Amino acid sequence: MRVLIAGGGRTASHLATVLLRAEHEVRVIESRADVLVRLHREIPTEAICEGDPLDPAVLEHAGARQANVLAACTSSDADNLMLCYSARFEYRVPRTIAVINNPRAAWLFDRKFGVDVALNQAEVLAGLIEEEMSLGDM
Repeated sequence: MRVLIAGGGRTASHLATVLLRAEHEVRVIESRADVLVRLHREIPTEAICEGDPLDPAVLEHAGARQANVLAACTSSDADNLMLCYSARFEYRVPRTIAVINNPRAAWLFDRKFGVDVALNQAEVLAGLIEEEMSLGDM
């Protein structure tokens, strides 16, 4: 499967590592120099595309038109939403997944904006903590 990951933070780099181990074709798009240094230590250089993930030329170079999945993992909800919208409606990527950083923005992340799966980090973690609290009582 061809997976495009926008952003190179900890979540994105860990995702890339997991997917590469599972033998998926992965491209991570990142523009921050300090993050790129870390990425080059953690994943193969051929999996890294240097540039702004919102730049159409960078998306083309990374293979957006051939991607099966886009995972928008930047620290900006606006960027993640725009990336999913662009991936779905411009590049025809069949599956889009977005990280939601601010729970108050969660209502925007739906199919009309090109988002198939929205991962609200605060909600996911709160749910896991609540579940662990309940399991502790058993």
